[in-house]
Amino acid sequence: MAKIIEYELNFWIRPDINPEDAENVSKIIQDKLIENGFSIIFHNNPILKSLAYPINKQNHGYFSNIIFSLNQGNLDSIKEIFKFNDDILRYMITRKEVKPEILKRRMPRWASRFPKKETVGISNKEETQTSVSEVELEKALQNNNLEEPEQKKPELTKPDIDLEELDKKLNELLQ
Repeated sequence: MAKIIEYELNFWIRPDINPEDAENVSKIIQDKLIENGFSIIFHNNPILKSLAYPINKQNHGYFSNIIFSLNQGNLDSIKEIFKFNDDILRYMITRKEVKPEILKRRMPRWASRFPKKETVGISNKEETQTSVSEVELEKALQNNNLEEPEQKKPELTKPDIDLEELDKKLNELLQ
């Protein structure tokens, strides 16, 4: 099974330029990535944000990120893009491995308490029976409600007691 290797490039652009220039800097970086043999999967336009700590005496900056995959280029060519660009305060490249198969949705811890589907053979056809709790589980997962579904409380049945007998017992206890 072939794995697709994706990279994420996060970078900060200095804040003293206008938003259009920040978008132009991001576009230039994208164009240089394409020239060097990378294919761009996703990119965000630069957004002005405050920094957690000052970088080059700047407290704000335009943040942008680009997700790309490696076709023919090498990662060392990315360093050349940022080496002589004074508009970039800082950049970081991270690697992500993505499997092309669909990943199974992780079940919450409480899901294991519910019974699983049982198969029953009826006239050469297999039919599945689901319990009420499993239906509730599927609805909760579809609605992204990962809270535990409410458990139904058993109904209490009232015993048949004569009011006269109850009065007699109360009088006995009170004496």
